[in-house]
Amino acid sequence: MRRFNFKSYWNTFKWMMFSNHRDLLAILGGITLAAAVAEEMMIMTTFNRTEVNGYNIQLMAMAFFLSFLGSAWMMYGASRTFADTKSRHAAITLLMHPATNLEKFLARITYYTILWLVITVVGATLGDILRYCFNNITDWHADTPMLITSLDTWTKLPFDNEKNTKDIAEAIVFTTALSIWTHSFYVLGSAFFRRNRFLFTTITLCIVQIAAGSVIPYTPVFGQSGLDFTTLAAIPMIALAAVQYWLAYFIFTRMQVINNKWISL
Repeated sequence: MRRFNFKSYWNTFKWMMFSNHRDLLAILGGITLAAAVAEEMMIMTTFNRTEVNGYNIQLMAMAFFLSFLGSAWMMYGASRTFADTKSRHAAITLLMHPATNLEKFLARITYYTILWLVITVVGATLGDILRYCFNNITDWHADTPMLITSLDTWTKLPFDNEKNTKDIAEAIVFTTALSIWTHSFYVLGSAFFRRNRFLFTTITLCIVQIAAGSVIPYTPVFGQSGLDFTTLAAIPMIALAAVQYWLAYFIFTRMQVINNKWISL
C-alpha cells in the first residue's frame, strides 16, 4: 500500500464537498436563519439588570446559548462521519474511490469537522448581520452586531492579574481537552453504531460520564487546585481521544469490506 499523499487526501475532500454542495448550502441557510431567530429571541428577553460588573448579561446569555447549540451541532456532525457508508451503494462508491483508507478517513474527518465548523461560524455571523440589518431598518431593538460587541467584551476580560490569567488558562486547557475527547467519542460512535448513531453515542456518553463522576472523586488527584490538576485531567483525555480516533480508523478500514457488520444497532 502506498504512503499517505496529501494531494490525494485533498482531492478526496474536494470530491466530498462538491458532491454534497447542495446539502452544505442548505445547512448554511438553516444555520443563518436559526442564528438570527435565536439572537432575536434572546434580545427580546428582558433582564432586571442588563449589565453586571461591566458585562452585558444579554450578550453573555446569547453567547453561551449559541455556543451550546454550536457544540451540539458539531457533535452531531462528528456522529455523521461514517453515516453514509451504511448502504451497499455508498460502501461500493467509497471503496472504489482512488485513495488510501487513511486519506479517506482524514478527508471525512475534515469534511464533517473542519468544514462544518467553518459553515457554522459563517452561518452564525451571517445570521447576526441579518438580525442587525433587520432591527436597524425597522428601528426595532436597534443595536450593534453581536460579533463586534462580543469582541469588545473579550477585550475587557480581567487579564490584568496573575490569578485571573491562570483561571482563564485552566478553563481553556480543560475545555479544549474535553472538546477533543468528546469529538473523538462521537467519531468512534459513528464508526461503531450502524443506526441512530447520534442517539446511541449520546446515551453511551452519558453512561461513561456518570461512571467517571462516580470514580473520579476517589482518585488521589481529586481536590487538588491549580494548573497541575487541570493538566492531569487534560492529559488522559487527550490520550483517550487518540485511542478513540485510532479505533474509529480501525473500524473504518473494516467498513471497506462490503456488507461488513460489527454490530446491528
